[in-house]
Amino acid sequence: MTRIEFTDVSGTTPIDVYIADTRGENRTYLGQITGATTNPVPPTVYEYPPSLFDGASSVMIILSGSDGCENFKIIDC
Repeated sequence: MTRIEFTDVSGTTPIDVYIADTRGENRTYLGQITGATTNPVPPTVYEYPPSLFDGASSVMIILSGSDGCENFKIIDC
């Protein structure tokens, strides 16, 4: 897996970005989305997963806003 591309994100910044396996295990911090208070993306944000996820067929991406709201999505690699 080379990178994950975020093209449309809304929520209360800062938003922490995590990656995990599809069961939510091996949760790893990727970075933070900052910018506009309620609609920080676009512009596109790129995050680069650690080698632990190389070869994974699917991963879980978790976004956690500063307001305590958390959302996740399973994506195919």
